[in-house]
Amino acid sequence: MTQPLLEPYLLADLLLPYRVVMAPWTRARAYNPVHVPMRLMREYYTQRATAGLIISEGTWISENSIGGSIENRARFLFEALEAVLEVWPSQRVGIRTGPITNEVDPTGTHVESLAGDRVIHRLRKHYSRTFILNAGIDREHANQLLKDDRRSLVAFGRLFIASPDLVERICLKAPLNELRPEGFYGPSPVGYTDYPSLTPRPNRGSHKGNERGGACLTLHGSARLSFTGSVIRLKRC
Repeated sequence: MTQPLLEPYLLADLLLPYRVVMAPWTRARAYNPVHVPMRLMREYYTQRATAGLIISEGTWISENSIGGSIENRARFLFEALEAVLEVWPSQRVGIRTGPITNEVDPTGTHVESLAGDRVIHRLRKHYSRTFILNAGIDREHANQLLKDDRRSLVAFGRLFIASPDLVERICLKAPLNELRPEGFYGPSPVGYTDYPSLTPRPNRGSHKGNERGGACLTLHGSARLSFTGSVIRLKRC
């Protein structure tokens, strides 16, 4: 039986090959005056190009004049959203919300009723379109969440850092690389682009095997991992 994570999904006008999403994780390494992506980020994304969807970085400008009442604090969200929609199509725009965080114990607080997966069920009563679930979710948990809610995707951050071939490992139910949290942030490629893959990464132009001069590997009998230069693609056979 196919894992829900490996099923295709229609997200607005995008047909995703998988319901595995890569969360953004490059902002801390943009060590330049304007904080734009560098060559290191390109390598990071290339290594993880098998994700069904890659969420790139965004920059938010804080406003000291917005705060206080709930209505006034909500202004920032809606004003930012309106500005984004002026230059970007609505089907490419999403909002990240975090009513619950793994770092804080909600016991005894006003959000205790939203702890764990209960927050998903509560929000689903108010929103019928796609959720991208994130934070502290492993393969087994993700598959169960997607089985229960066919309108969701799952985004992985830390797991994608440690295992650039996360989709292949999910497909094969292979073990993941051990996390090295000390390398999560900072300008160095150590702990960022030096994690090993199950299949050695090809050097540019060193592989042959398909009509584009790449190499292919069949995974789990239903998927195909192809290398073309530095680009990696995973698609169903």
